[in-house]
Amino acid sequence: MLCRESLAPRGAIIACHWRHPVREYPLSGDEVHAILETVPDLQATVTHLEEDFILSVLEPPPASSVARATGLI
Repeated sequence: MLCRESLAPRGAIIACHWRHPVREYPLSGDEVHAILETVPDLQATVTHLEEDFILSVLEPPPASSVARATGLI
């Protein structure tokens, strides 16, 4: 998938999509995020879900917590 191929080695994808129907959009926001979660070599490290939107952060594994990555734990 092009989004993964374009990503820097330790880069992250931040995706935020509207969850209500939009006639002009071929996919819903939920469908887009479901597809992103199937991209090989990416894992969702953050997902925020509200009635109006979904926001996800996807990173290459092994993704670690901010505290672990910065040596706090």
